[in-house]
Amino acid sequence: MKRIGIATFFDDNFGTCLQAYALQQTIKKLGYDPEIIRYYRGEHNVQTESRWKKIFRYSPKTVYKYFTQRAMIERKRAAFKMFRAQYMSFSNGAYYRDSQLDALKNKYDAYVCGSDMIWSEDFQDDWAFLYLSFADKNKSVAYAPSFGKNHLSDSNIEHCRPYINGIGSLSCREQAGVDLIKRNFNLDATHVVDPTLLIDSEKWSTAIGTEKRLVEKKYNLAYCFLGTKNGREKIFKQIKTQNNRELIFLSGADGDYKKCMYQGSTGPFEFVQMYRDAEFVLTDTFHGMLFAIIFRKPFVVLAKEPFGVSADRLKYTLASLGLEDRYIQYDAVIDDKFLTLDYVPVMEKLNKMQETSIIYLKEALRKATNND
Repeated sequence: MKRIGIATFFDDNFGTCLQAYALQQTIKKLGYDPEIIRYYRGEHNVQTESRWKKIFRYSPKTVYKYFTQRAMIERKRAAFKMFRAQYMSFSNGAYYRDSQLDALKNKYDAYVCGSDMIWSEDFQDDWAFLYLSFADKNKSVAYAPSFGKNHLSDSNIEHCRPYINGIGSLSCREQAGVDLIKRNFNLDATHVVDPTLLIDSEKWSTAIGTEKRLVEKKYNLAYCFLGTKNGREKIFKQIKTQNNRELIFLSGADGDYKKCMYQGSTGPFEFVQMYRDAEFVLTDTFHGMLFAIIFRKPFVVLAKEPFGVSADRLKYTLASLGLEDRYIQYDAVIDDKFLTLDYVPVMEKLNKMQETSIIYLKEALRKATNND
């Protein structure tokens, strides 16, 4: 069985961790032995220093929050650690920004980079790893990486050029990324879906391994990174009262774990469970939107631009599925029409995108492992 090394993120973030799991499971289903390369962003000496030193690298506000909510933060960390240990396969060795990445060159039969925003300019210091610069071109595959935005700075276009030219099979998670590659590098890439969308709702439910609900009564779900303040209070209050259901926060709203379901102890599979059983979803995150779609829940996505955050990847995905109207301003009134959603036309579009994505990945891996 050919071994595949995956270069991706796998942090303590629901979407990040679950996309890595989904890509590994999909590659395994195609008949390969995939392993996530245990790469940690940053220099070795920083990553291996004591937790206390790491904590005091942050702002006083962040340090205060850690000490006042330490138990909850540690429960969340433990839930993710257990998930990765039980359900994901990693390389034995660990690698860092200042590692000799050439040691990876012949470790696997082929390499896949993606998904998530691994090609974002925020992570350019780690691009040597995230663009598979250590691998032979004919052994390297990009599956659904994202630039996060629809443009690169002029300096980073040149920074990227040798990296992106060194990948044998190119794809992107957003059409905007495909267009960016064509526009700046004159290369063709395939538009593919995020790996979480390659696992349908039944298989996600099977992966959870339980039919038991975490919350017995009906509830609406909020999964938002940008919190509930700064003018957003009205929309959260509306959701609480609109259909007489409890509103449950799946992450620490405004960074406060005390507002969060289980006070921080929710792991990746509990995240999937909460989505499976929700009646309605309110989110401002990419994977928060995708899991609403996976489980065919009515949802709205709150605008991020007023807070200085790009929402390109959210809007492009919604547009590709004909769901543009689900992107609303944070101070909007949620009309009753948003409380239902006809998924028949959505799934017709999504099924075609899934088919294209699997065909791409299957062919790219075949070429990379046979060195055609």
